[in-house]
Amino acid sequence: ELIVKQGIQETPMSQISKVSGVAMRTIYHHFKSKNEIVNAIYIFLKQEMGNALLQEKNKSVDYKSMFFQFWSNLFEFYRRNEQAFKFLQTFSQSPLISSEAKNDGLQYYNPIILFFQEGLQNKNLKPIDLVLLTETIHGNIVSLVQIHFQQTITVNEQIIDQAINMSWNSVA
Repeated sequence: ELIVKQGIQETPMSQISKVSGVAMRTIYHHFKSKNEIVNAIYIFLKQEMGNALLQEKNKSVDYKSMFFQFWSNLFEFYRRNEQAFKFLQTFSQSPLISSEAKNDGLQYYNPIILFFQEGLQNKNLKPIDLVLLTETIHGNIVSLVQIHFQQTITVNEQIIDQAINMSWNSVA
């Protein structure tokens, strides 16, 4: 929360210690720097995101229904975890996130990547580059989450359904 609100440079370790209630020595025992803390948070949130994506995974439904479920799961994860959303938006493309942390984070949503690869192979999805495909879908989710947090419009079930259908129609 501190890093999201203030930025990493403006958040001293002493403040992290005070707000978290963890002694400075304990923090430095586990982390050498704020960058290590940011990378650990990044990996943790990617794991949480991956777990959220796979909630209520039902293989007995058709591909489109599974797509809708995954999309909804990620949207709801972000909607319920505003700080996590803001952190990931701020740091996912940041040079502060090490390549090791990015690779560690990837493992948590590998099932979704496999799902998209399966959709491409089975022609459930248009022949689109996998990175472009995932970024397009994720971008649609991020846009709706931002609309929700900014309260640009009331994000109700009808709006969510429209957004999911827009994502589906753009890739299927």
